[in-house]
Amino acid sequence: MNCRHVQNNLSAYLDQELTIEEMADIRTHLYDCSACREEEAELRSLKALLTGMKSKTPNADFEERLVNSTIQKGMAEARAWPRRAGIFLVVAVCSMLGTMQLLQSMKSRQDEITAKTERSHEIASAIHRDQVFTASLDPYNSGSIVLPTDGSDH
Repeated sequence: MNCRHVQNNLSAYLDQELTIEEMADIRTHLYDCSACREEEAELRSLKALLTGMKSKTPNADFEERLVNSTIQKGMAEARAWPRRAGIFLVVAVCSMLGTMQLLQSMKSRQDEITAKTERSHEIASAIHRDQVFTASLDPYNSGSIVLPTDGSDH
């Protein structure tokens, strides 16, 4: 038998709530183990002190006051729930509105970029069309069109 098992069962040992075999095993362990013997002596003293204390009888209305107090506390918590739920709801709505605003802003920015890209494509097409038209009018042009690659005019 180990110390942990003995110490976990000391109270039951002192109250004689164990089987005869368990009582004998713990008694043998206590004979051999000074640490557990010390623990048993301290617990025995504590039980003696508690046994000598007078128990106080609660007032006649104690049970009623306890029940009423418990009910009032439960009702107070129940009344506080809608306030907490309201705060949660406000936070959730604000978060949702903020997210919608952010998404709308991102959509507007994406639309703006898309419009600029489409406009750039239109301009590039117009420039190409003009170059083709100009090249077709030039009798000295061999038919090739040279487009600037560095963004400068040639």
